[in-house]
Amino acid sequence: MIGETPPEVGASVLDTAVGRLAEYRGMVGGLWRLRAFLGAEEWDARPEDVRRTEAGPHANGADAKPEECEECDAWWWAEQLALDDGALSEAVDCRIYLGRHRYVAHVP
Repeated sequence: MIGETPPEVGASVLDTAVGRLAEYRGMVGGLWRLRAFLGAEEWDARPEDVRRTEAGPHANGADAKPEECEECDAWWWAEQLALDDGALSEAVDCRIYLGRHRYVAHVP
């Protein structure tokens, strides 16, 4: 990503140095600030170690319905149903499993 402009805040990225999907949060000095999905853990990454990706819970917006595959669709709907029922712990679990699935199945 050297020479590219940073992605929009909230965009899904892959930190290749640590092998983690993250959300782009902004710049700190010459580094990019990233945040783990569904967590408060943040870290700084060199721009050349980060690439844009469509994978991750925020790929199409936090609440957008994924279109990648049937498993993505199933986890998304399970999360929505859990939220409707007020089962926040179950909803978070669904979001985590969706993120893991997207990372394994959809990140090149």
